[in-house]
Amino acid sequence: GWGAKDLNVLESFAHCLLHPRDERTSSVTGFDAHLEKQVDFLRDERGLAIFPVCRYEFFEADCRALCARFGVSVPEKLPTLRASTRNRDYRDYYTAETRAAVASFYAEDIHAFGYTF
Repeated sequence: GWGAKDLNVLESFAHCLLHPRDERTSSVTGFDAHLEKQVDFLRDERGLAIFPVCRYEFFEADCRALCARFGVSVPEKLPTLRASTRNRDYRDYYTAETRAAVASFYAEDIHAFGYTF
């Protein structure tokens, strides 16, 4: 799970958000989806083109709502894969500075997907 060893990574991640896009890309792959606003993957020239979406952390509820909308049956219990082993709320890992950087950079995602941060 997450711990003190991960805080340096989080500090680096939040620091990356303060840089222009061309400075955020990975020197290895040239692209890192974590350093992009997620709503940008759902847009076309008219705006948000794909909605609703199933959010990973609310997958079962979102999947059920989406399937109900289209009349698709869903098993009584969906499997849970890769569940977090964190002992604390993810927000507890952020400093005031990293929280502000993430909240500012991802403000559109936070709003569009109904998150709080």
